[in-house]
This record gives sequence, structure tokens and C-alpha cells, in this order.
Amino acid sequence: MVCVTHEMGFARAVADRVIFMDAGQIVEEAARY
Repeated sequence: MVCVTHEMGFARAVADRVIFMDAGQIVEEAARY
């Protein structure tokens, strides 16, 4: 499931991975831990 949010606290609480995108391209990807 993909969830798009600007609330980093919420994203940190519910995600197992975080992906930062810019102009439709993945800029950074990391595991939550």
C-alpha cells in the first residue's frame, strides 16, 4: 500500500519503508529502522 503524507511523525509510525521523491523520481529510500 502506498500512503502519501507530509506528516513525518505519522509516516514514521505506520511505514516499514520511507521513500522521498522529487519530480516523480525516487531521491532517497530507506528502511524505517
